[in-house]
Amino acid sequence: MNWIVIGVVLLLAALFEVWVELIAQNHPWRVAIVGGVVFLLVGAILFLWPSGPLITLTLLLAGAWAWALVAGLDARDHELGYYCRYGAQTQTELDRCMSSINTDEIEELDTPAARFAVGVRTECGPGSGRFCREAAKDAAIEYGG
Repeated sequence: MNWIVIGVVLLLAALFEVWVELIAQNHPWRVAIVGGVVFLLVGAILFLWPSGPLITLTLLLAGAWAWALVAGLDARDHELGYYCRYGAQTQTELDRCMSSINTDEIEELDTPAARFAVGVRTECGPGSGRFCREAAKDAAIEYGG
């Protein structure tokens, strides 16, 4: 019985982590603030009414949350950033792209920008935007291209 509960908790933590990571790619500060507030409140409740299993569960979920936030920030800086910088002509377009697409959507695309984002290509092509050259330098260093 305990192994089933542990398995379910680990599965929920993994799903929770994936969900948080996707949101963190577009809205990292919202994820950080919400996570901080929620875990401070939960921490206060556990301080007042301590319970071993609840403390363990809270630490597991807080760890998954933090891991997902870091993974989302990494994806935002790299894959998502490369994708958006490839085609954006203005800062407004870049900001809109960074807040509206995530890496799952990029992986489904077969476009020059998507190939650039994942490192299949590291050069700017026709139709690339004004941010692409700087992104190409970064991508060439990261992907060794």
